[in-house]
Amino acid sequence: RRLWGDRLAEFTPEQRRLLNGSVDFIGLNHYSTSFATYDAQNVGENFMFAKELHTGMPKAQSDWLYSAGWGFRKLLNWISKRYNNPRVVVTEAGWSLAAKAAKAGAEDMERVMYYANYTSEMLKAIKEDGLNIHGFFAWSLLDNFEWNMGYAERFGLIFNEYAPGFDRNAPMHQKNQPTHGHQWRRRKDSSCWFETVWRENRLVDPTGHHNVSCVHAKVFDRSFRDSATGCGHKIALNADGEGSAAVSVLPGKGCKIGESAGVPLPEQATAFVSGGSIIVHLGQSKRLAGFWDASKRRITWEDGTYWSPGGSADGEQQERDDMRVLAAE
Repeated sequence: RRLWGDRLAEFTPEQRRLLNGSVDFIGLNHYSTSFATYDAQNVGENFMFAKELHTGMPKAQSDWLYSAGWGFRKLLNWISKRYNNPRVVVTEAGWSLAAKAAKAGAEDMERVMYYANYTSEMLKAIKEDGLNIHGFFAWSLLDNFEWNMGYAERFGLIFNEYAPGFDRNAPMHQKNQPTHGHQWRRRKDSSCWFETVWRENRLVDPTGHHNVSCVHAKVFDRSFRDSATGCGHKIALNADGEGSAAVSVLPGKGCKIGESAGVPLPEQATAFVSGGSIIVHLGQSKRLAGFWDASKRRITWEDGTYWSPGGSADGEQQERDDMRVLAAE
């Protein structure tokens, strides 16, 4: 109170009695750690009277964000000692990395290491220190609007291609704003690391032999069978295995691409693939977006239908070949 004065609320003895020990849990947002040394001349916006140092700490895209998992564990222990080991849920923690293109954004090993370090330190706090921690939420699921930094900083586990363009209604940076109708998403390796942790119910060392990367677009380079129509389709990638692709209908009575989405089409269409994401251009400014479902080994489309490997003219043999390739991946 000597530092903050009337900025701090006043409580009566009865209010203090009612508030003491009344919380169901403490929600903790934590991102960064600093070393601090006393500096009487450096008041700071939080009245810290300290100089902050980050020697030896990896730095994120954000100017204020440094990684130190041990600092996270120290904070958890401080809360436990201060408030008699309350129930804690970590409601935010995350790492920003710059990326202008989906492929570069998806290869986010720095973010994987941040989460691996922080969750391993949290597990030590639970197992070794006896702390009452019940949950951990990563910030964030998707790249999104980050306060005064706008769309410049990316915290997401999934890359969002904003398709930047002109927006006359934007208060600033009008020439570099997300545009409608052309955005798409791709999973980053950090999201696949988290999925591995969830599925196996254990922390996975990203530097070990376990592959924590997401699938390559080559999973699409084969024949498929449409769950809604029974029609066969073939996707052929370009030489790079990313970017444009051709989608064709295999011989079959009345089969058309996109028919399950209610859009009649000719027997040939173009698509865009990036990692485990695919978008088929249906004409008339319409498109069908889907993703590779690694657990079910198939493409799941936004309309609820799916394409499973197989469906060529030689059907059974092609499906056996496809499944051998998938098993190897």
